[in-house]
Amino acid sequence: MSLLLTAAVGAAQAWLLRQYLPIAQWLGVTVAGGGIGAALAIGVGSLGVNSLNIVSVSVWAGTAITQWFLLRRLSSRSIAWLIAGVVQVPIASNQPNSMLFQPPIVILVYGIVTAILMVWILQSARMRLIKK
Repeated sequence: MSLLLTAAVGAAQAWLLRQYLPIAQWLGVTVAGGGIGAALAIGVGSLGVNSLNIVSVSVWAGTAITQWFLLRRLSSRSIAWLIAGVVQVPIASNQPNSMLFQPPIVILVYGIVTAILMVWILQSARMRLIKK
């Protein structure tokens, strides 16, 4: 379920980024990051650690890291995306697939904060394009 939610959020982000990156490229790194995170969590699970929280956190963290690798080409502000990835860990680790079970206001606030962050990152990318 975490991977489906990750893909849905990635699709919304891709729409915001469409002026800077091909939508398929953003969706690709988003899904790949989530998949890598899930695979790592499954590997940890095979060592005897059995927690769905680890899967949720791994999917979110893997996604944030792969997205950052792509964003860093656009903006020096992209490091803020990794910081946002750290901030979202308590939300993701609250319970398995917790974004689905959070009160709507938590999801709304998280969406607004990440959208503002994305716009802030992209403003420096836009300035870089204008200067060229």
